[in-house]
Amino acid sequence: MVVTYLELYAQAETEGKLNPLNLINSVNYAMNVDDVMEVKYPDLVLGDLTVIYETEEELNLVRTAEVANITVTLADTVTILDGDEVSQGRMGRAILALADDIATTTWIGANGDVYNLTRPQFQEALNLAGEAQTAIWVNYATLKVAL
Repeated sequence: MVVTYLELYAQAETEGKLNPLNLINSVNYAMNVDDVMEVKYPDLVLGDLTVIYETEEELNLVRTAEVANITVTLADTVTILDGDEVSQGRMGRAILALADDIATTTWIGANGDVYNLTRPQFQEALNLAGEAQTAIWVNYATLKVAL
């Protein structure tokens, strides 16, 4: 069965099963599909369903969800932070506000853990999040050309 992404999105939204931060899982839940297999865009396979992206709006919805789900792991391999656009703004403000490279501020990680982070750690996280977001945007810019 082939459906458009917006059809699945609308069904998930209608059934009250839409989680805008994780659209693919929301669609999976709404369709009662157990096994989700992502295929290189522009198509997505959900069990026996093939989801095709027909419009720029569909791609924008998925791109927004991917950006909202960015997480970054610092070089220490222990610190895992949210890297979405709001978190990137907060990181930027923390970088500006910390007096030096030794001062710390308390931060809640993506997994709920509490960290005391320094300015260099915020700079690393912001750089990683920015790189991840750029990769997502470049991927979707390429897909839009293919539509």
